[in-house]
Amino acid sequence: MEQLAYLNMIAKVTIGKIYFDHINEVEITESVTELSDVAKIILPRFYKQLDGKYPLDYIKAGDVVKIEFGYVETGINTEFEGYVREISADIPLEIICDQVYPIRQNNFVKSYGAVTLKNLLTDITKGTFIKKIESPDVNMGKYLVNNASTYQVLDKVKEQFGFFGKIKGDLLSVGFAWDWRPGFTVKHTYDMQANVKQNDLKYKSKDSFNVRVRVKIRNKKSKEAYIEVGSKDKDATVHTIEYAADTTKVAKEIAEARLKKSVYTGYTGSITGFGFPLTHAGDSLVIKDSREPYREGTYLIEKVTKTYNSSGISRKNELAFKI
Repeated sequence: MEQLAYLNMIAKVTIGKIYFDHINEVEITESVTELSDVAKIILPRFYKQLDGKYPLDYIKAGDVVKIEFGYVETGINTEFEGYVREISADIPLEIICDQVYPIRQNNFVKSYGAVTLKNLLTDITKGTFIKKIESPDVNMGKYLVNNASTYQVLDKVKEQFGFFGKIKGDLLSVGFAWDWRPGFTVKHTYDMQANVKQNDLKYKSKDSFNVRVRVKIRNKKSKEAYIEVGSKDKDATVHTIEYAADTTKVAKEIAEARLKKSVYTGYTGSITGFGFPLTHAGDSLVIKDSREPYREGTYLIEKVTKTYNSSGISRKNELAFKI
């Protein structure tokens, strides 16, 4: 893949009605543990005036943003669509964007004697750009929303229940980490001897993981009850799933499923490629290695940092667990 060094980069950034064909840098972060992708745009220090005004005069929080980049020879791809969240007054001009700006601005007050996760999500996304919801039908019991935006409720529920939540366009997808189904992901391949720009991986054996998983059990007497599986070492890393299982049997099944994805023989860390393949958070990555084939495997990509700057285009993929 040495020919990548000779490809010509191209980028297009549209903010509101303003189009920029020259930028210093773009950094886009995608993560399955975060609801929104985040983009940082840095404009040149002395960007040309537009009709006698500077770019800052045309840009405001809430403006629609579209970021495209790629190679002239292979095509340009839409890498981010969202909204301006913050504008720095520093030089060079830095613009921070996300996909959830509109749902940070609304407000809800709701009280439920009992509610399922799906019904709660449906209620707090009414009137927003979110039109479709995919989520498990978990019973949350009593729940109070007190002067909180859609984003604040989603963030709180995500933290409480420990799920992977993601907004893409008008779709809100929610899924538990321990119930991740790799068949839903797009599969990419990195060959250690061909299309890897940087390798920050560590190969670990199953026995070297010191992990314990804890799952809460629903208790009618409101007493704290948990099931734990994995390492009994007091210094073990504890992964707590705040899902109130109905029985010890269900709690143990959930805990063991999560432990299986946390403890394995394989890679941890990150691996960086070029502008393609177009890896995204939530996709699966097949790692090929002709020199050490026993290390080959497929992994869930938890986070991708996409960068466009004078050094080229790169995609840094941080791995979650082995599939």
